[in-house]
Amino acid sequence: MKILERIKIRQYTSGFTVVTDGIQSMKQYTELTGRGRTASIQTFTPMSTSMSELNEYGWSETSGIPLLTKLRSDLKAAMLSRNEAVKGAIRIIISEFPTRITLPITLESGKKSSRPKRDDEITHDEIISVIMGLCKSEKQTLEFAKQTTSEYLQVLESYLPRIADEDEILAWTKANIDLSQFKTPMQAMGTIMKHFGKGADGNMVKKVLNSLAG
Repeated sequence: MKILERIKIRQYTSGFTVVTDGIQSMKQYTELTGRGRTASIQTFTPMSTSMSELNEYGWSETSGIPLLTKLRSDLKAAMLSRNEAVKGAIRIIISEFPTRITLPITLESGKKSSRPKRDDEITHDEIISVIMGLCKSEKQTLEFAKQTTSEYLQVLESYLPRIADEDEILAWTKANIDLSQFKTPMQAMGTIMKHFGKGADGNMVKKVLNSLAG
């Protein structure tokens, strides 16, 4: 699914997922939202972005550049180069921050509330969690549409940390954890996930621990 489709969908449906037929334009139709109102999608033709253009953007933990700084830098560059795919995806990521990355506060009345975090309060892990959530939603949409990937998904994933593979997790676990100190290997999962953070898939860690239990 093209990135401009995703932006248009977000504009008209306020977060509700809409699946297109995967062609170069979208048909006019309406969707009944959870609040009982209809949302209209207008027909339009999305722009295509080459893989070389997409590969100019993204983030790496080893770069030494804070993720938020890189996102804002890439957004500026994408606007200057008129790269609609990257510009649209980053705008969607950043638009999630006010509702997804918040800080609990207590109002003068004593009522509990929250406020969006300032840039200097936002952590890498919080941004990565937002991006992972968007990736999950996009993959579900693609699966329903019987598609494997999209420009939007490719841009999102370029800002995620590299995920450790099974061999890396196994090697680190063997070198750093004495499983005899746990009643079951699964009790070491918290320690492993704390080390790898967002760079490890929980299911992969479980697989590794299950192999060691055997």
